[in-house]
Amino acid sequence: MKKTKTTCLFIGLVLSFIIFACDKNETVLSSENESTNLKQNEATWINCNDNSKGFLISLKFFVGHTAEQCGGRCMKIFGQPVHIDCRGIGNICNHVVMVELTKDPNSGELSLALQNDEMFGEYIIFPFPDRCFYITNPQNNLELWLNIPEQVLLNDSSVTEIVIHDAWFSEEPELEND
Repeated sequence: MKKTKTTCLFIGLVLSFIIFACDKNETVLSSENESTNLKQNEATWINCNDNSKGFLISLKFFVGHTAEQCGGRCMKIFGQPVHIDCRGIGNICNHVVMVELTKDPNSGELSLALQNDEMFGEYIIFPFPDRCFYITNPQNNLELWLNIPEQVLLNDSSVTEIVIHDAWFSEEPELEND
């Protein structure tokens, strides 16, 4: 049973990758003159009620590239590069999502749970590239960088929340925003 479920999930992911090649996402494209420096990806603390188990953060980030910019860096399906609009490496598309930041009391690992999944569109995966987000702590005005390493996010209906793993804060950006 477990092998069948894993096989079905794998087939679903492969089909999603193939479908991505034809996707024309309606995400807002950033202007060509817009700066591509690290501060274009920004995070904002959101005030929330005391019942929350963590903190809400709005993430504004740029991802994606044109088909001409793939240059072999696109995802590979059966050994062939497949272009995916407004996903993966690059800076041509703008996304804004809400996440809840929590810290595991045992491991100390930061976890970001997506509060909305609009960036997925009609697909179940989102190739999320390395990103640094500039953020100011509202309690002490300390300027920080939220670093999120590259990962593929899965919008699976059997999971209660979509989690971004291995995030960390630093005083300087530690990842490239390519």
